[in-house]
Amino acid sequence: MRFVQYGAKTLVAQTGDKTDTGKKLKAFASAVGLHRKAFKLGKFLDEAQKFLEAVNADKMEQLERLLSLVQRAAMFVFVILDNLLWFTEVKVLDAFDKATLKKQSYQYRLVAAVCSMAQVFLAVSKQQDQIEKLASANAAPADLEKAREKQGLNVWKSVKNVADVVTYGNSADVVEVLLGKALDDTSAGLVGTLSSFCGMFEIWSKLK
Repeated sequence: MRFVQYGAKTLVAQTGDKTDTGKKLKAFASAVGLHRKAFKLGKFLDEAQKFLEAVNADKMEQLERLLSLVQRAAMFVFVILDNLLWFTEVKVLDAFDKATLKKQSYQYRLVAAVCSMAQVFLAVSKQQDQIEKLASANAAPADLEKAREKQGLNVWKSVKNVADVVTYGNSADVVEVLLGKALDDTSAGLVGTLSSFCGMFEIWSKLK
């Protein structure tokens, strides 16, 4: 759904939101976004469970554990804010400012994305060490190939996470603060679409 949403946003930027096609695409993208938020209702409970799992993960390395804890805490707050935003958009609640909720939710989502990106970069480094170890030990070609395939998937994850950081950083106004201006709708849509495509590729790879 995210791929469709960002793809529609990119097309809106290309066709113009004042044209009939642009208006329909914009309404479609908004509807998809609203339905995506509905799927997150109550998901903060999952994030709380994952946070507790990270707390009790004694075998996890200290840095990786810290990143996981911060990521899950940020996602917990993000989902709560996103749920409140959904209730505000469907007019169940009117006690919150929608623009403020949206910006705050993206700020927490950005923190989680940065932590996730750092975790993937650590995984890439560890897997590369494993590949080099296998190669120096003259390991079986099948084992080496399997390790390289896993590293290839890590690279896709890296691309996705970098795109996520850019996307959420743009939505949280961090890109504007750093670069002096936010990404235009076309660029933001393309980056979001890239992230979604990488995510779908990752799922497809696990099904092979």
